[in-house]
Order: sequence, then C-alpha cells, then structure tokens
Amino acid sequence: MANKTKIFFLGATGYVGGSFLTRLLEHPKIDSFAITALVRSPEKAEKLKGLGVKVVVGSHSDLTVIEKLASESDVVAALADADDLDLAKAVLKGLKTRFEATGTPPILIHTSGTGELYFVCRMLSLHSAA
Repeated sequence: MANKTKIFFLGATGYVGGSFLTRLLEHPKIDSFAITALVRSPEKAEKLKGLGVKVVVGSHSDLTVIEKLASESDVVAALADADDLDLAKAVLKGLKTRFEATGTPPILIHTSGTGELYFVCRMLSLHSAA
C-alpha cells in the first residue's frame, strides 16, 4: 500500500500510550499505518524499533521537532503530558500546518487536559482573526 496513514505518538512508552500502541499494533490493518514515536532514551527506542515503529529520540521540550513531526502526520496521539501547554501548542501548530498543506483535517487524540486544548484553540482563533 503506497499511502499509509502516518501516526505520530507522544507517550508511546507510558502506561496509557503503551496500552494504546499495543492495541494499534494488533489492528488487522497494521500494514496500512506508518507509526513514529518520540521517546526519551535509546533503550526505549530499541524496544519500539523491534515492533516496527519508527523512533525519534528526544524530549517533550524539543518543540520544533514535535511541531515538524506533527505536520508530517495524519494522526497525532498525544498521550504523554496532558498539562504541558507548550507541547500542546507545538502539536496543534504542526497539525494546522498539515491541514494548510493538504486540505485534509488531521486527527488529534489527546488524553485529558482539555482545559489546555481549549486555551490553545482559543488563542489560535484569536490570533487568526487579528
């Protein structure tokens, strides 16, 4: 399959993210997904590589990297720190770039922290209106 659904994971090695990733890897159409995960250590990277996941070693403070990876993805699973406002902004900025480039709305899966998302979305809409 030429066009795979590109999925970017934040929190793939955590409790919620790991459970989500495990279920996703069991999906009957797993061959139609290209999964990339940001992890903090080379040891965690090696474990995920063994599962067929592309891995980028970094941290949640690598906002430029996160924004870029989000802009290259059809789906972002932000299952890490739900209360990191800068992280949420980087993901949303990347997804906005993706939408502007493709015309197709990307999907964001975000656990909790809805107050942060509301604030970011509100700020982005105010900024767009100016």
